[in-house]
Amino acid sequence: MSGDDLKPLMQDYQRWAAANRLTLQGLTRTGHSYGNIISRNQEAFAANPELSALLPDGTRDTQRSPNARKFCCSNPRLIELVAEDRRQLLETDRRSIPEAFMVSVDPSDGEGTCHCAECARLGTTTDRVFHLANEVAKRLRKDDPRAWVGLYAYSSHRMPPTIDVEPNVYVQVAMGFNRTPYSLPELVERWSQRVHAIGLREYYGVEAWDWGLPGRARGGRVDYHRTWIPFYADRKLNGINAETNANWGAQALGLYVASQLMWDPKANVDALVDEFLTQLFGDAAETMRGFYEKMEAAPPLRPATLLPMFEDLQAARTQSNDPAVQARLIDLMAYLAYVAEFRQFDLVRSRSADHGDEYYDRVESLMNLAWRIRHRDVVHYYALARRLCNAAPLQDNRPEFSLTYKPGPPVWQQGEPLSDAEVSARFEQAMSDLQADGDPTVHFSRYLDPV
Repeated sequence: MSGDDLKPLMQDYQRWAAANRLTLQGLTRTGHSYGNIISRNQEAFAANPELSALLPDGTRDTQRSPNARKFCCSNPRLIELVAEDRRQLLETDRRSIPEAFMVSVDPSDGEGTCHCAECARLGTTTDRVFHLANEVAKRLRKDDPRAWVGLYAYSSHRMPPTIDVEPNVYVQVAMGFNRTPYSLPELVERWSQRVHAIGLREYYGVEAWDWGLPGRARGGRVDYHRTWIPFYADRKLNGINAETNANWGAQALGLYVASQLMWDPKANVDALVDEFLTQLFGDAAETMRGFYEKMEAAPPLRPATLLPMFEDLQAARTQSNDPAVQARLIDLMAYLAYVAEFRQFDLVRSRSADHGDEYYDRVESLMNLAWRIRHRDVVHYYALARRLCNAAPLQDNRPEFSLTYKPGPPVWQQGEPLSDAEVSARFEQAMSDLQADGDPTVHFSRYLDPV
């Protein structure tokens, strides 16, 4: 994402984060670290293959990318190397951030473990990972009582360990990719019984999962936060590290509620929703309540379920003369125009796996709209392009659609940002197209009655 687009996006986010007392640069460190450790100690790993995991075929894990390799967690030299490397890293971090207190010892991404006899004697794969974490934590704490190590509960080390965990080891449980016998709440419950401090590695928005559409992203669901943030807060939760995209059209209300519950898990969610609607939409608050309730229901991309949201925005525009309210409504009109455009793309995509001219015509139309409303922050054009215009156009021999297209920008990066009048026209056209669609829709409840 270029600086011209990234800078205003980051400025908007920084203003929002500061207003809601969220950290712009958190002090917890739990991300994948083995690749970083290898890159900082290349000579040692090259000269001592026994520091790397023993693979099932009897070779050491020295040939893969550093970001994929695993360690021999029982090796005393490996333990000393990691402890010293993390000590040095913490020292370096404190030069720029005096409050720094944590370094990560999380394994590389992906599954895998060392198969040597010594590691096998340590116990489960999680036990091996936490043996290394414990040993590093003890060594750091000996000279620095403030020092912590952090890591995820994720992939091969998602199950809780059977060994005790040092008091200065911090764990963030990844709230996705769960292949254990337990539900995520059960898994967090079990981890909270094993460690002294726990966080969540959340997935509030993943473009490949939600596409920025209404109700698809976990972060936009008020009832999700209402249920689970208080639940996890009662189980030693002291922080949430969440990823999402700048799809504020779908997520603004949910993320606002989440940001307030992170400070006070017992806050009145209904009052928070009222505050959001009143502050943003004034006299149109009640109409917009209906709009967001429809969004929360994750409506199918059908005329019968999308048109009521269009009608809500039409009605809201007649209920307030406040210029700030009108500006927000125009932004949401741009968002619904995107939803309608995505529907057209999805209809073509679902009919055939062939990426022919019809498919790329819809990609161009969708991406051009997302590009031209990018500064409204209601959809994240770059996240969308990463899914649709990254490798696929090159594979399909349509390089002019690729983000990396040379000599110029991709074909869909054309045109000035849409004006308010142009957004209104796109909104009205999308609504008219939906009304004329004639798509027969049978209404079924999302809930089943017990029999």
